[in-house]
Amino acid sequence: LIFCLEYLIENIQWLEKKIGEYEDDYLIIDCPGQIELYTHIPVMKQLVYYFDKWHYRMCCVYLLDSVFVTDSTKFASGILCCLSGMIQLELPHINVLTKIDLLDKKDATNVSKLCDPDLQLLQNKMENESKEDDNDKHKLLTSSIAQLLKSYNMVSFLPYSKNDIDSVEMVLAHVDHAIQYGEDKEPLEPSKWNKDADDQQEFSYNQQKEMLETIQETEQKVNQQYTDITDID
Repeated sequence: LIFCLEYLIENIQWLEKKIGEYEDDYLIIDCPGQIELYTHIPVMKQLVYYFDKWHYRMCCVYLLDSVFVTDSTKFASGILCCLSGMIQLELPHINVLTKIDLLDKKDATNVSKLCDPDLQLLQNKMENESKEDDNDKHKLLTSSIAQLLKSYNMVSFLPYSKNDIDSVEMVLAHVDHAIQYGEDKEPLEPSKWNKDADDQQEFSYNQQKEMLETIQETEQKVNQQYTDITDID
């Protein structure tokens, strides 16, 4: 995998040509999940450099499986991976906690707390679990990782479930905001804000009706004026 990506970077002109074939350049690139690509190997950062050179506005969406939250050390590991990607890629970064519909009832009720983790509480849980281990090196490492996460305190998550359309729209809205997508479009009139499909259809029908009535009134006035002129003659 690393060889393939390095080969891609060496032949980046091929990718530029392929990317240039798209007319509406809203691209979603599914990247490999191997964490070493986002930590100490600079290949993804080089790829980001070329996309920036091609004037693309980018956003990194990091997906973390919700199974990580069931164990404090796994959760800390997942947060550390997110943090590593944020620092390495230097992009607007959105962390998403996926498959929340598979969480048990206890964790499902605490989704908001999991999405904005209390790092002090996480550190306490990790230290309590490490008390069963007599290895002082493991305890010191656990404490150091927790302190590192607390010192940055940059990682939070958006909840996501494929069965919840609101969560899908929330993630998309954050991505669009991060890359400033659609900001060059004309803003909606205040009367059109927050309307569902039925309301929008009724609104459009009423607008067309009002326009038709205005046209008819104008035609009647023109005809009346024409009649008055004829009578004078």
